[in-house]
Amino acid sequence: MRLIISDCKGRDVFIIILIGIYAIFFREYYIIILFLFYMLKLAATIKFKARILLFLLFAAGFSVMFYYTNYFDKVMLLRYYSYDFLSGFTNTVIRDVIPILPGEKNILKYASNYILIAIRLIFPVEVLWKSPSRGMIFFPLQLIINYIFVRYIPVVSHYIKNRKTLPDVIQKESRRITHIHIYIFSFFLVGVLFEPDFGSVFRHSMNLMPFVLYLSFSASYKNFNHSTMVNQGVKV
Repeated sequence: MRLIISDCKGRDVFIIILIGIYAIFFREYYIIILFLFYMLKLAATIKFKARILLFLLFAAGFSVMFYYTNYFDKVMLLRYYSYDFLSGFTNTVIRDVIPILPGEKNILKYASNYILIAIRLIFPVEVLWKSPSRGMIFFPLQLIINYIFVRYIPVVSHYIKNRKTLPDVIQKESRRITHIHIYIFSFFLVGVLFEPDFGSVFRHSMNLMPFVLYLSFSASYKNFNHSTMVNQGVKV
């Protein structure tokens, strides 16, 4: 966490090295989280037309990987056979709403399932009846994370738009909040791809709790209002 929010020189190099090592030995998908983190950071700081171009390049790269490699085939196989593989271990398996057969290269089905799974992870109400003992904790916890993330959207948006004119006293904190917000979003986007069941989502979401707690106790949101910004000399 210290590296994500730090402004120290060489921070990005340390992040890439450490997460790269962790991904190689433990969780490969952290490489994708890292990639998304820096891509979203870049997208947040470039102009609208450049942002559209970046999105198109990303979509083209994703399409090439989807159709010409077997990387996403493994993910689709896990979703397709998730109940057979995991039903003996958990009753909170995440299955595709729109079934995709093994080897089926249908990007529209895949994108539709991705969106539907994202919605189910944001509002995991089904866990309440699939596993009440987990749902009693996971469902309200996810709603709290949603609330904290959403309420910081205007704050981060303001920080990004006014990053060059923000007073020095809040520059450092604004970068920390922005980095945390982008990291949480990146973590979620990748989690939608790979998480096989809600229990796994719950366990892995604990990795985000230090960041969520930082946002919860930060004064940035409390101080974010029109009068405060005007008093600080920031255009709103």
